[in-house]
Amino acid sequence: MEAISVRNDGNGILLTITGEATIADAKRMREEFLSHLRVRHIALDLSGVTDADTTFLEIINAFRLSVTAAGGSLTITALSASVQELMRTCGYRLPSGRTTIAPAYRAA
Repeated sequence: MEAISVRNDGNGILLTITGEATIADAKRMREEFLSHLRVRHIALDLSGVTDADTTFLEIINAFRLSVTAAGGSLTITALSASVQELMRTCGYRLPSGRTTIAPAYRAA
């Protein structure tokens, strides 16, 4: 994973992930995500992810569950082609007609 950048707009944060997001990055990603659990509104920009695996999706799903359990919200604002393909392969449904920006996702 190249980087996770954080931008705070006063109402929440935007986490932008770039580079590979694989099992090799799992610990770092998990620690970064957990450090933001107290933020009420979190958006994820995944448009810069060049390669991802199922561990990445599992971490994002666990993060979503933790954020919502704490009373917050998690929105995915953009998906790279590699993340889109991985999500489809794993049975996730992307909103119809939207392949670049997904305001939310759900398991099939």
